[in-house]
Amino acid sequence: MRPAPTRATASRPALLAAAAGRGALAGLVGVAAMTAGELLEQALTHRPDSFVPGRTLRTLLGRPTGDGEQPVLWNHAMHWGTGAAVGSIAGVWAALGLRGLRAQAAHTAVRLAFDQTVENATGAGAPPYTWPRSEQVVDVLHKAVYSLVTGRVAERVLPGAASAGDLRRTGPSARGSSALVAGQASRTPQRFGHRPPSRRSSRGSSQRVIRVRSRVPRSKPEPAWTAIATPTCRPSDSVTTASCRTR
Repeated sequence: MRPAPTRATASRPALLAAAAGRGALAGLVGVAAMTAGELLEQALTHRPDSFVPGRTLRTLLGRPTGDGEQPVLWNHAMHWGTGAAVGSIAGVWAALGLRGLRAQAAHTAVRLAFDQTVENATGAGAPPYTWPRSEQVVDVLHKAVYSLVTGRVAERVLPGAASAGDLRRTGPSARGSSALVAGQASRTPQRFGHRPPSRRSSRGSSQRVIRVRSRVPRSKPEPAWTAIATPTCRPSDSVTTASCRTR
């Protein structure tokens, strides 16, 4: 029989939705950090702005543009919107306990995969292997900064231990569950001769065992004639029974 749904299991979608919302906010912080890094990098390398995100968004909405157009507002909308959308994944991961540098490295791969999927599916972008090596390195570094900041912020605003316990719990609340287990343990009958873990109860347990043993009736001693009639030798094939001596 399946257990009845509890408050914890019923609120699981709500907890995940709240974690995704906070992850989206953390993603916006990550986009801000990535944008600051991009501006600094462009000031040093003189790399021009890329309007591929804006063209991708317009193509997704059925309003494709040419390669020569520079949709600035659409570019910002895709830039910040993608950061919030992928940041929601980091929020869910943080709530489930997927944290640290490994989770942030995996999130970097997710962000890169998302960008390349939508850009190449719409035809607005080109495969990464056709890019110059320097642009490949720069793109990976910027997305790594985004995922690192997003993950750190999500882990700070989402208590991983409590959220993971709430999401994985299938019974009552933590306090009620521990009380239920303690009550069942107190009602569980102890086995005969079992020594309780506490020192105060161990003495009483040994006394109870002694009293139980004292009630067992002692066996009566065997009569003396049984010992006298017992032979001290075993007859063999060459010796008769009468030749065996008795005590």
